[in-house]
Amino acid sequence: MNQTKILIVPEYETQFGGTVLVADRTVSHTLTELGALPIYALDIRTYQEYAELSDGLLLLDGTLFHPFRYGGIVESFKELARYRRLRDDIEFALAQEFLKHKKAVFGIGRGALVLNTVLGGIPEKERSHVADPHFTCFTQNITLQANASLYEIRRLGDGLHPTTLSGDRILAYTDDTGRMQGLLFRPDQAEAGGTEAYKSFLAELIKEAKDV
Repeated sequence: MNQTKILIVPEYETQFGGTVLVADRTVSHTLTELGALPIYALDIRTYQEYAELSDGLLLLDGTLFHPFRYGGIVESFKELARYRRLRDDIEFALAQEFLKHKKAVFGIGRGALVLNTVLGGIPEKERSHVADPHFTCFTQNITLQANASLYEIRRLGDGLHPTTLSGDRILAYTDDTGRMQGLLFRPDQAEAGGTEAYKSFLAELIKEAKDV
């Protein structure tokens, strides 16, 4: 069976004096249920081989990347300690490589900001609450949790346009081909509709990855 291969980058955490890779099994399980084959990218030295092997790239949520990626500044040593350079390096390298080969790249939360930044966009540095927690995404009526705090896009990247808004705030975007899409919320941040929208988002990634 020729399964669609979706590449995922795990979280990089420093523990016991070394680097530990943490994978979100919920994502891989959902991709498997939808008929895809999830693959984890573990070594930046082989990012070109990963891009050649895989049909699509999924960038996940997590701590925001270093501000130098979009011309920002670090305001304190405390802030500097939260960044994950290894993850930043491999995600930006992979996103650029996949885009070069016109392969599908989808992002969730932080991942949506990575893709947006690669295309010349600018994120807000901190998460914030959405003024109106009720909106529609992938035909689903979404209600965010009262304490849900999401990343925000200050400026969209080249070729991107919003598909879901809350007021003037972008909660999802795409490009004209459908091969580049971003979602600014996770399913666990929604009281209703989040899981269904999330599955639709991943199904769309698999579809676009197949079509390349």
